[in-house]
Amino acid sequence: MIALRPLALAALALLAACGREPARDPARPESYARQWTVTPAAGTAEQQLALPAEALPVLKTGDLADVRLFDATGRALPLACLKEAEERTEVVPLTSWPVLATATPREAGVALTIGPDKVARVVGLAGEPGQERQVALLVDTRQATRRALAVRMSVNLPLRQPVTVRASASNDLKTWEPLGEKTLFRTDAAGNQLEIAQIPLGGIVLKDRYLQITWDRAEGVTMVGAQLVAGLNDARPSLALGTLGAVLQQSRELRFTLPPGHSPDAVRIALSGNEGVLPVELYSRATAEQPWRPMLGATLRSGRDNRLPLDGAVGREFRLVADARTAGFATMPRLTLEYAEVVLLTRFSGQPPYRLAAGLATAPRSLLASADIIPGNPAEAPRARVTAGPVPALDVAPERDVGPLGGRKAVLWLALLAGVGILVFAVLRLLRKAPEPSA
Repeated sequence: MIALRPLALAALALLAACGREPARDPARPESYARQWTVTPAAGTAEQQLALPAEALPVLKTGDLADVRLFDATGRALPLACLKEAEERTEVVPLTSWPVLATATPREAGVALTIGPDKVARVVGLAGEPGQERQVALLVDTRQATRRALAVRMSVNLPLRQPVTVRASASNDLKTWEPLGEKTLFRTDAAGNQLEIAQIPLGGIVLKDRYLQITWDRAEGVTMVGAQLVAGLNDARPSLALGTLGAVLQQSRELRFTLPPGHSPDAVRIALSGNEGVLPVELYSRATAEQPWRPMLGATLRSGRDNRLPLDGAVGREFRLVADARTAGFATMPRLTLEYAEVVLLTRFSGQPPYRLAAGLATAPRSLLASADIIPGNPAEAPRARVTAGPVPALDVAPERDVGPLGGRKAVLWLALLAGVGILVFAVLRLLRKAPEPSA
């Protein structure tokens, strides 16, 4: 029995070691997956530092915890993140008209007219005529040349009843492209809301198009105006990274999975065939054991980089399903992941050369507040240069179910079975050596 103990301990040690990798010290530059050389700009020590596109797929955390800036001696320099709220934006007033109707609009058979009184009306609706009421707000965004970050609404809501508002765009007042939605909730008689009445638009350009805002309630909602939250022309750009590995199933369903770590803001779909117009629905889920959750509906058009925002995703697995009334995808479309540029703030000190490091899942978060590094306007700080190479295509192949004996699971099962076998053998040995009861 004593000889069995080393075997049992070895099996338990193997079981505990499965899936564990050697601990890495986040205070050492070599612990991180990648490093890049950083050259400060001339001027003050307080500067901006943009993460190169090459660093985005390397990140192992979603909150930039595994980003460090080291000097030549290996000492970490202070870092902060330039927040979106600190970017320069402008709120632009917009001309709008209430859309009136006497019945609930349907998906088909709806016409929109604007009369001499500058009031838009929905006509051609099914159902008995009733009292005229507002069903939408039509917003004129044809002159909006800047990136639309959000649309801010002046709306009267029913008390303590959630209302989902949706924004869509059109250039002909007939075909509408969904852009985003937001659920609002009025908390008291004074009109206070849990959150600001604002729908994110993801930086889309609305020039030469109209914006329409609708809601999911038949009564009790009145919208009296809208404003556009626009980014200025010198706002930070987005970074587009190519992909490979997406799977097209039977021409109607496109499957892909986002890389782990830092999440993109949107996926851009470029149709490669002669589809022309293709309505689709986007779904997401966290694991194969969970059901698919609907995210948004959109219309893809040939010859355009169709942008689908990924806000509201419940996981990293996605399926893009073509409308059943169409022939689906003619060929595999081109997928591009759009990341928002990540701008950091730092104060250079110590000895050059400086190294930017990223990619360590166990690194604790160390970012400071931007005011700790630059008390003034951080957007006016000079920007350091990061030397980086080309970005390889990101693997977005969908997850495959390898079964109970695939990959690391096989090692775990073998270790568990070995431990159980040793225990069974030990019990049998004890039963054989057990003394017989005396008569």
